[in-house]
Amino acid sequence: MKKSVSLMTRIPGEASLALLRSANGAVKEAVLRALLPVRAFESFVKGKSPVFAIEGIKRICGVCHAVQGIAAARAFEGALGLAVPTPARQLRTLCSILNREQSHTLAQLLLAEDLLVDAKATKAKACLMNLHELFCKAMVLTGGKATHPPNIALGGVLNGLSDEKRESLDETLGEAGTAIDAYSNMMSDESAVSDARRFLRGTPAPDVEFLSCGTVEGQTEQADLSKVTTGPRAAYARQLEEEGKKDTGLIATYAGNVVETGPRARLSSRCGWQDQSLDGVNNARIEEIRMGLTACRDLLARMESAETGGAGPIVIAGKRCSGTATEEAPRGTLIHSLVLGETGKVESYTMVIPTMFNIPVIERAIQGKPAEYAKTIVRVYDPCIPCEVH
Repeated sequence: MKKSVSLMTRIPGEASLALLRSANGAVKEAVLRALLPVRAFESFVKGKSPVFAIEGIKRICGVCHAVQGIAAARAFEGALGLAVPTPARQLRTLCSILNREQSHTLAQLLLAEDLLVDAKATKAKACLMNLHELFCKAMVLTGGKATHPPNIALGGVLNGLSDEKRESLDETLGEAGTAIDAYSNMMSDESAVSDARRFLRGTPAPDVEFLSCGTVEGQTEQADLSKVTTGPRAAYARQLEEEGKKDTGLIATYAGNVVETGPRARLSSRCGWQDQSLDGVNNARIEEIRMGLTACRDLLARMESAETGGAGPIVIAGKRCSGTATEEAPRGTLIHSLVLGETGKVESYTMVIPTMFNIPVIERAIQGKPAEYAKTIVRVYDPCIPCEVH
């Protein structure tokens, strides 16, 4: 057996990949280890007000910013019994979908060199950079900024969507539709397919249970936090146990099982997705970009009260209360749970991040495969290390 440890590249955040390889080059064991320091956001928000906590939690990550803020706001609103006005809820949904579009497009950009041959990869990256810019413009219109959108707030949103912004958003989404069509055509060009993608096409993804609490349009169910178990990385490593002990992240299971969450889980559980290859994991992500674009345009067409949607006055009651919210983030099911004290300050806060569920799935996906494709497989699952090590 031969052990190797190398830095992961082209993923959000910093991580290393340790592999134990057999003589024929197949991977016997893999450990994807987070290298980022623990920032302890759950401790950071203790003693803080809900308004401060929501703004702080948006900054866990520069990729999953809006959805983290929405999950935090919904958990506080559940604790306080606040009803969000329909226009504000619709605008938040737009922000959540657009955050997924931003993230999924970035994932394609990071994967292009793996999936497409050189010249075609360069062309695809230019297309994806344009697409990402369009989704960022759309987020500015709805959320106030391209990242950490300030419009997402306790009780709803700070500002509604004016007619002028609505018109600009519709135009931007139309341009994004043209760009995603162009990218889809590049991905369907057989002359552009790399050897790595051919391998992914012929290789089944791990047969694990799926965790999904909603569709591309957002959360429809609540995950059961009592079924979630989190633990240190070392508990899941065997011959590479020492590498696992160095990990700064945590791993999560659901009802005692390793589960996959994210695009393939959502589409397989709720939309009849059939492609269960490793390539299908990423194809599901591309399909969600298309679906998300359609959902945004449909939602925009039926949104109520274009000029309104802001949050009203909020009174934090002087009693101890708790709230839990589930949100379908780009990488899967995200859970926020909190307790507020009588003074209206946070007593405790818990976050369960999609990547915490997906790390064991990624490592299973690598096992038994040629080591040369190990990093491509990691990128296919698009782990977010900053969110994992929050």
